[in-house]
Amino acid sequence: MRRFRGITLLLALTTVLGAQLAAPAHAQSDAPCGVVDSVGFPFDNVSQGGYYVRYPFGYHREGWGFHTGEDWFNSQTRGYGEPVRAIADGLVTYSSVYGWGVDKGVVIIEHTLHDGSVIYSVYGHMEAINGHRFPPERTCVERGDVVGAIGDPRGRPHLHFEIRHKWQAFPGFGYTPGPPDLEGFENPTAYIINWQAWLNPAYKWHTVTREPMTAHPALAPDGMVYVATEGFIQNYGPDSVLQYRFPLGTGEVVSQMSADPIGVTAYMTEGQLRRYQHNLENTEYRELGGNYETFLDAGPLLFLHANGGTLRVFDRSLVQRGQFQDVGRPQNHAATGQLVALTTGQRTPEVLFFSPQGELLQRASLRSVADVAPAADGGVLVRSTHALWHVSPGVEWTFLTEDFEVAPNLSTLAADGWGSVYLYAGKDDRQLVSLSADGQIRWQTSLGDTISTRPIIAVGGGCAVYLGSSEGQLAAINAATGELGETLQIYPGDAPGQEAWIDVSDDETVYFAVGGTQVIALDGRRLIGLPPGTPCVNPF
Repeated sequence: MRRFRGITLLLALTTVLGAQLAAPAHAQSDAPCGVVDSVGFPFDNVSQGGYYVRYPFGYHREGWGFHTGEDWFNSQTRGYGEPVRAIADGLVTYSSVYGWGVDKGVVIIEHTLHDGSVIYSVYGHMEAINGHRFPPERTCVERGDVVGAIGDPRGRPHLHFEIRHKWQAFPGFGYTPGPPDLEGFENPTAYIINWQAWLNPAYKWHTVTREPMTAHPALAPDGMVYVATEGFIQNYGPDSVLQYRFPLGTGEVVSQMSADPIGVTAYMTEGQLRRYQHNLENTEYRELGGNYETFLDAGPLLFLHANGGTLRVFDRSLVQRGQFQDVGRPQNHAATGQLVALTTGQRTPEVLFFSPQGELLQRASLRSVADVAPAADGGVLVRSTHALWHVSPGVEWTFLTEDFEVAPNLSTLAADGWGSVYLYAGKDDRQLVSLSADGQIRWQTSLGDTISTRPIIAVGGGCAVYLGSSEGQLAAINAATGELGETLQIYPGDAPGQEAWIDVSDDETVYFAVGGTQVIALDGRRLIGLPPGTPCVNPF
């Protein structure tokens, strides 16, 4: 996961220590216009590409400062006189067609959130034309109500749109001397997209970190979530409460990490492997030397791969169990209690099989990069160029099927503990296929536009299959029927192409992260329409 600045998203609900939001409690009943239960954009056709942001949040304009909101333009029409809509239910606290003088009018709406805190949405450069009037102050509006029309200020017709935590009756200036996320303003698009996810019935909690994450999060078997940021390692309990926060030394950066029942193993960019207990006391470390580009958590084993093709194998106590040369860059891996598999590519694709103690059992050449997944019997499934194979714990290969076609670098393979296999082929039809342990197709589901890039796949107790993308998209599919359940999106961050992370705990809680500042936890059962606590049973 590349390091990047990202957005800070200093939320009204964020704690002093910084980061977590528990499942929203019921707001005070005296909220004058009700509590926000849905959020949208200020226009009808944002998803159809009519409106777009030309000057984004935080944009620096010489002589003006940093932009406190977003300037929305219409790419298909001039936009002038088109309606602007309230993003959520709320109370109008300011409404003036002369709010910004020659730069036209402003409306401010106060929105009460589930915990009783408030935010303000601001709509600037508007005019009261084409029958689209400004709402009176101290009146209630509902999500989607028209609050004015796009005006024609100096420049081109557009809407200046803000979300902020202050100034309920003051139009503001549109710019600040310093970064607006430190002055009580939110990135509007990020805020709306995230709140649409946080208001989903399956939502449990999320964290927004002060500093950008430098590595993917790590989920321990007990539900503890570890997060590494610029300057800290921190962890959260299953109840979303921040447990421990450990400061790193100057220049110390965690680039990759993995969790287990005892704590977390972190690979540092300075060339160290470090072990931390659950309370984040630094218990041991190993100085590695060299330049390692890849660190992989493969169950009982940890793999480190160097640019020159050296693969080092460690157990979870950081004891080196083997070292191998001329190994291509690792692509995929799978681990069971009896076998660990590692695939490499791109120029010399291979699959390497290890015992849980780190002994190399077999090293086989492949025609292209392969996917691997743990099999229910302790073996491993291998998706080669045109076929699916089962490799037993004794490293014996059995052909299962070739009844599919994949795009090798875009496909993804997963399996659950009951023997069901899930294959995303990566073709244009975006099909997710479920197969039995002997290779027979059980169902096929088209993901359509639900997932727009190569997904990562995770399975939990067998209730559902979860797919996440680098665009922040998350989809849940009923494992028994193949029926597509809830889909949602979180803001993917300001650095396109970040790899997503997804994991599932034993209680079917789904943890999803992309974009560098947020981890969200959801009830997987509710995502596919099952009541909370419903047992996951083998339908086959």
